[in-house]
Parts: sequence; C-alpha cells; structure tokens
Amino acid sequence: MTAFPNRQMKFWEVISSFETEIVRSVLGSPNWRDGYWQHLLNFDVLVDSQCRDMLDQLVPLELTREICQRSSRKFVLWPCASNLREDLPHSYGYKEQANLPKLTILEVHDRYGPAIIQEIREYGSAYVA
Repeated sequence: MTAFPNRQMKFWEVISSFETEIVRSVLGSPNWRDGYWQHLLNFDVLVDSQCRDMLDQLVPLELTREICQRSSRKFVLWPCASNLREDLPHSYGYKEQANLPKLTILEVHDRYGPAIIQEIREYGSAYVA
C-alpha cells in the first residue's frame, strides 16, 4: 500500500473539505479576498463549466493552515495500520478508537499535508507512512 503524498490542496478541495462558515470567513478576509472570494461566490458556475484552471489551482499552505486553525475537527491515527481517519463520535469503530491519541486538523495538515484532509473526507481514511 502506498502512503498518501504530502501535497497542497486544489481550490475545489478547499471548498469540499472544510466547514462552509470557516471557508467563507477566511476567504472573505483581507488576506485572501482579492484572490479567492469571487471564485467562492461563483463556485457552482466554475463546477458547471468545468473551469479546471481555477478549480485545480493549488492554494497556498498559509491559506489552508488558517482554515485549519479555526476548525475543531480531530483525527485518529491507528498505529498498527498507519490508517488516519476523522474522529467522529458514534461512527463505526468509534469505541475502538476512543482511547487512541487524537490529532487536531492543524497537526494533520502540517504532518501529512492538507490534501490528505480531502482524501479522508472522500474515502473515510487514508494510509500514511
């Protein structure tokens, strides 16, 4: 099994991976407004027209870090399987993972790269080395 590559997020992954309120707040801030706000407002149009140049644009690590700093999401690393998954109470396997150490979303971002957050959101877990 190959470990998930440490890489930046694409714009569409940012929209898909994080809580809408946090994304809107960060992208609407003075630091990011000029580069991303209009794209956020027109996201459905970008998707419908498959505007790949914008949707697949890599966003700066500072942007995804700022989003992660505002999120309270936690993750669990299953040490025996090197499997990283979101810590979701009442989900399948939650009882087994309750005593495992938790990682904040910012720790996951910095340790494994922000794109893994989307991978976990889409598939439920990701293999990490």
